[in-house]
Amino acid sequence: MVQIRLATLALLFLSVLSFHITMPKEDIIFIPAQEGPIKISAYTSADSLPAVVSLEEADRLYNERYGSQPLEEYEIDHSQCWFNDCDLEVSLWLAKYYLIEIFQG
Repeated sequence: MVQIRLATLALLFLSVLSFHITMPKEDIIFIPAQEGPIKISAYTSADSLPAVVSLEEADRLYNERYGSQPLEEYEIDHSQCWFNDCDLEVSLWLAKYYLIEIFQG
């Protein structure tokens, strides 16, 4: 079994070596990096790009559209979980899977 693995690795190494030696090298070129800052933009039409505004302007536009009311706190219903605590239930499930992995592995 070990001899088959060694033969397979030897054939793989020889094929990589032969491809490297016979590969044409004239297609490989060097492209130097540009000097200075580079600007990149999305390739879309100019009409679909959103306008860039300052943070204060974005805050004002958000308050105009949605109002300045603070968001309501999201409540999680724990009544369907064990001991009315869903975090405990998830932790117990994970502990169960870790124990199963330890004994099976």
